[in-house]
Formats: sequence, structure tokens, C-alpha cells
Amino acid sequence: MDLPFEALNLFEGIPVLSRDFNLHLYTQRLTKLGHKADLHNNLNIPKENIKFIYDVPPLLQPQFESEIIAKHKNLIANSTWNGVYSKDHIPAKGEWERYLKDSSLFIYYSLTCLLHKFTP
Repeated sequence: MDLPFEALNLFEGIPVLSRDFNLHLYTQRLTKLGHKADLHNNLNIPKENIKFIYDVPPLLQPQFESEIIAKHKNLIANSTWNGVYSKDHIPAKGEWERYLKDSSLFIYYSLTCLLHKFTP
């Protein structure tokens, strides 16, 4: 956790990098920045290049697909989302790197921590 991830070449072109390990801290940070989700004031986030990796256990997939994915897609109006669902295949290291490098916004949703799936 103490490693300087910001120094990795992978993150060189990313203007903002956050280490929010839970939704509560993430929401608090966005609130302090003046973000209002109901206004969709997601400034400077290109809407056509949002990437995701969703890793959800098979028993939770029906609920996840009907609730969580729909909510995510409505967070940013008129946005395009591309990514990997764990029910389709497990993302390779190259996919992780490409999504982290090429996306305007990257979302990882899972019951396991990111470093369990994608090592430093």
C-alpha cells in the first residue's frame, strides 16, 4: 500500500489518480470538489471512452446486472461503456494495462480488492 503507484509509467498520462478504497471516502472527496451527481457535472471526462472490469460471483450476477450496471451507465448521461464482465472471461494482464492506460474513466467493481487481481 505504501508503493508510489503514481510513479509508474502506466499512469503517466492520467491527470488525476485517486486511492479511494471504499465508496464512502470516494463520495466525500467528490463532495469536497463540488461534484453533484444529480447534475451530471462530470467535467473533463470524455464520455465515449469509459472502461470497466466487473468481477462479480455467479450467484450475484443477476442482481448486479439489473441494478448496478444500470446505475453506472446512468451516472454519466450519453456515455459509452466498454469492458469485461467476469462471466464472459477473466481479463488478461494486457487487458488491465490497456484499460488503465486508454480510458478516460476506469471502474473496477468486485468483492475482492484490486491488488488481489492486478498485482503492483
